[in-house]
Amino acid sequence: MVAQYDYIVVGAGSAGCVAARALSDNPDARVLLIEAGSPNTGHPMITTPAAWPGLIQSEFDWGAFTVPQVHANNRVIVYPRGKVLGGSSAINGMVHVPGHRADFDGWAAAGNEGWDYDSVLPLFKDLESHAKAPSPYHGSDGPLHVGYAVDPHPVTLALLEAGVQAGHTRNDDPTGDNLLGIGLGPVAIKNGVRQSAAISHLLPVMNRPNLEVRTATQVLKLRFVADRCVGVEVLHNGVREVIEASGEIVLCAGALESPRLLMLSGIGRAEHLKKFDIDVRVDLMGVGENMQDHPLVAGVCYEMTDEAAAAGPPRNNLSECQLFCKSDPSLGTPDLQPVFPHVPYTMPEFGPPPAHAFTLLPGLVQPKARGNVKLQSADPDMPLAIDPNLLGHEDDIRALVRGVEICLEIGSQPALDSVRKREFLPGPELRSKPELEAFVRNAVSSYFHPVGTCKMGSDAHSVVGSDLRVHGIDGLRIADASIMPRITSANTNAPSMMIGAKVAQLIQEGRAVKSTSSDSARVTA
Repeated sequence: MVAQYDYIVVGAGSAGCVAARALSDNPDARVLLIEAGSPNTGHPMITTPAAWPGLIQSEFDWGAFTVPQVHANNRVIVYPRGKVLGGSSAINGMVHVPGHRADFDGWAAAGNEGWDYDSVLPLFKDLESHAKAPSPYHGSDGPLHVGYAVDPHPVTLALLEAGVQAGHTRNDDPTGDNLLGIGLGPVAIKNGVRQSAAISHLLPVMNRPNLEVRTATQVLKLRFVADRCVGVEVLHNGVREVIEASGEIVLCAGALESPRLLMLSGIGRAEHLKKFDIDVRVDLMGVGENMQDHPLVAGVCYEMTDEAAAAGPPRNNLSECQLFCKSDPSLGTPDLQPVFPHVPYTMPEFGPPPAHAFTLLPGLVQPKARGNVKLQSADPDMPLAIDPNLLGHEDDIRALVRGVEICLEIGSQPALDSVRKREFLPGPELRSKPELEAFVRNAVSSYFHPVGTCKMGSDAHSVVGSDLRVHGIDGLRIADASIMPRITSANTNAPSMMIGAKVAQLIQEGRAVKSTSSDSARVTA
C-alpha cells in the first residue's frame, strides 16, 4: 500500500511537533507526522509537573542505557527518551531556556549561515507566550506558555537567598545576552499542567484536514529512487507499509534515532555499515559521531530539618531554581548550570538518601568530551550502543569538581540553617580535589541532553548543510538536536523546538523560490 503526502515528518518530539504544525499552516500542503510512541498525552504522570521522575523507565520511556562509561568507573547510565507524542518534552523537567547568544553565533561562525542568534531569535519568540513578555527576548503570542514556579517551596526560597549570600547575582530571566546568576527557572507549565511540544503545538491543530498523525508506527528505513529520498517503510500492528512523499522527508527522530535511521538506510560511515551487511548509499563519516551531552552530578545532598520537611510535598517541577556560573572567571560565558531540586536526587551507588532532602546538582553545559552512537545490529529493534563519553575530557572533570565546590559554598550559607539538618553527600570529610574528583566519577549522570550526532556544517564530518539537507541525498532533511554542531549552554528542549520551526521556514522559503521561478519561466515563455 502506498500513501501520498507532500511532507512526511518522522518523530513527534520537540522538533517534530513544531515542524508538523508549521508545515501544515499551508492548507495546500499534505503533512504526515509519524510517531513510534503512544498518543496518551493526557496521562496524569505526563501532565503533572512534579511527577516527571516517575516517567523514567516507565511505559512512556524507551528505556535506553549507555554503554559502560569508561571515565565514570565503567558505570552504565540510564538514558530516558520520550515514547509518546511530544517525545522527551513529555517526560523532561520542563525547563525552557534557549541558551546563550554565543552558542548560535558560534554555529554561524562555523559556516552555517542563517543560524546566528539574531536570525533565530524571532523563531524562539514565535514559539512562546512568555511570562516576561513583552521583551526583546520573549514572545507573547506563541503556543507554548512559559512561566515560573507558583508558590515555590520554602527550601527553594532559602536556596535563592543562599546563592546570593555566596556571591551570585539574582537573575530570573536567563536570556541570550545574560545567563549569569541564580533565579527561578522559566518552565513550560500552564495552570499546573505540563506544556509539552505535543500539548502546546500539536494538539490544538490535530483536526486540520491536511495534517495526519500516526502513533505506534515505527519507521524501519528510508526509501529512495536513485539519490532522492521518496518515502519511508513503516511497521504498524505487525503490518509493513510504504509511505511516499512528493515533497520532502524530515527526520525529527532525535539525536539517537535520526542517525540510526540514516545508518539502517545506508547513510553513514561505510566501514561501520558493512559490518552489518548494510548496502552503503552515501559514505558519511559523521553520522552518529560528535555526540555531546550535559553531564550532571547527582549530587550535593542535604537532609532537611523537620521544619522544612513539614512545609509540604514537592511542588511544581521539583527543581524550581537554577544557577548559571563559571568554573573559571576568565571564561567568556557560563559553563556550569547547577539546579536545585527540593527532593533527594542521588545515584544508587551511595545507598538510599534521607527521606526528606534537597540537592544541589552541578551541571556542565560546555562539555569538551565527544561520544558517539553506533548500531549493534541491522535489526531496528536492537538497542543502540550509546556512548556520550561522560568526563572523557580532563577539563570536564576539572569544571565539575569546581561545580561541586560552588554548590558546597552555597550549601554552607546561613540562609539554609533553618532547612539544612546534615550533609549526606559528598560528606563533610571529603573536601580535597582528589576526593571530590572521585565523588564526581561515582556521582556523574546526565542531563539527558544528547545532541550533535548528525551535525550541521560543510566539513567532512558534517551530515547536513545549513539548509538541513542531508549531504548527497535529495528530498531529505534532519531537524532535531542531532544537527547541533555544538551543544547549547542550557537545556536543549527550547533550541530543539526552534530547529523544528527553522526547518519549516527553510522549506517554505524553498517553495516560494520555486514558485517565483516557475512564474518567471511562464512569463518568459
